[in-house]
Amino acid sequence: MPLLPGLLLASLVLAPPSASISAKPPAPKPTPPPAPLKLPADVAARVGGHDITRAELMDSLSQVGVRDAITQWLQQKIAIEREAKKFKVALTDAELAKKLLSEKEKVVQNAIQATGRPMTFAEVQTTFGVTLPEMEYRIRLNLLANKTYDAFLLTQVPPIAGRRKLAHILIATIPLTGGAVPMTPEEMKKKEDDALAKIQQIQADIKAKKLTFEQAAAKFSDDKGPDGRGSASKGGALPFTPRGVYDPAFERAGWALGKAGDITAPVKSQFGWHLVKLIRKGEEATPVEKFAYTQETISAVKADPRGYTAWLNGLIRAQAVTYNLDFQLVPKKTKGQK
Repeated sequence: MPLLPGLLLASLVLAPPSASISAKPPAPKPTPPPAPLKLPADVAARVGGHDITRAELMDSLSQVGVRDAITQWLQQKIAIEREAKKFKVALTDAELAKKLLSEKEKVVQNAIQATGRPMTFAEVQTTFGVTLPEMEYRIRLNLLANKTYDAFLLTQVPPIAGRRKLAHILIATIPLTGGAVPMTPEEMKKKEDDALAKIQQIQADIKAKKLTFEQAAAKFSDDKGPDGRGSASKGGALPFTPRGVYDPAFERAGWALGKAGDITAPVKSQFGWHLVKLIRKGEEATPVEKFAYTQETISAVKADPRGYTAWLNGLIRAQAVTYNLDFQLVPKKTKGQK
């Protein structure tokens, strides 16, 4: 996820795949671009023939109020590094090198899109002023923030005990997507009766071992989800969930099941008719199920970037800042100085 202010040209555009080998003669090699002009060490950039020196740059920075912006950036850096130390999070050279390589590729591909011509990373650097130290600084902080946020989320995962992992088959009596469809009382009763008859037949087929609960859910359940990834695609399985989340009738039936594999009689909820199966009580979860529960919980939180933003802002606000209003990036000249 994007965490901190992005790198220049940082949106990802994948390069097209390499062309396959053909019998065509090789294309002529493009003329290499001229070598970049070497500027003096104390010149930050040359604009229209005018050299912007280090002294002029610092003097301009001191006048446009960037001191506070830089301080805020460092405040963010200090907050992340302190939190990383608290959770014993560190980066390896391999992690940094891998991310730097991928970011260099992104920068090059986006520069190619922006200019419409092939470019090397060296050309991108001279054209857009991208430097490796700046990239490494940002990448390191991004990676450290990512890993620290993951470590923080691990401490926020609620206990699995008291939760239930259920599965269900739903024959809906109301539209699950879109608006309600007007029906007469007679039409509503027929829809209810048809749904009940269908769930009873499914129940009978499962008892007769004509198909498994999971097969029936995949084939008949209306819980498809808007993207086709609803519980039906998982054999009816739902995540480990605490009380107070499901429809009350559904929840009562699910929590009344005694042991893994037990299945309810048809249950009526506000959505339709269900068969509910107990997969596992939280207290009896296997190590694999506990691990999956942890990962699913963290993934659900990370799916909303606002959680990360709130976490990061909380770290920053916890760092008290006192500004020295007399401090200047470029010291004021005293008498006798030119």
